[in-house]
Amino acid sequence: QRQMCIRDRYWQQEDIDTFQELTKCIVTEYGPPQGCENAFYGLQTLGEDIADITGITLAYNALITKHPQLSLKDKQRFFIVFSQMWAESYDQQHVCARVEGDVHALALFRVDKTLKPLAEFSTAFQCKKGDAMYKEEKDRCIIY
Repeated sequence: QRQMCIRDRYWQQEDIDTFQELTKCIVTEYGPPQGCENAFYGLQTLGEDIADITGITLAYNALITKHPQLSLKDKQRFFIVFSQMWAESYDQQHVCARVEGDVHALALFRVDKTLKPLAEFSTAFQCKKGDAMYKEEKDRCIIY
């Protein structure tokens, strides 16, 4: 049976299978932007996409742990600052050129597709069904 060592714990085949199943959601979610033809884009950016989702979740949890009484406005500010650091603009030709070989998702994806599945984001901005940045819990691509 195949095993993968993660620190002092070995992943059994069942763990690997579960992880691979969960990553399929992210690969699909981060597929190429409309008008671009790279069919492997979600797979190409997968490692960075997992890192983005996990990193923002850990950073937010660290903030809340350190400051449990944080105001709603400050929670919103956390996500706004995260979003602002990814500000960039491309025309269609340059978007598709970026999609061809970069292992990093487009900045727009690194904001929208990273924040949309986070319950913490939805709570901070009171997102509800039908809102552009709301995703049903059953459809959220979360690995950890």
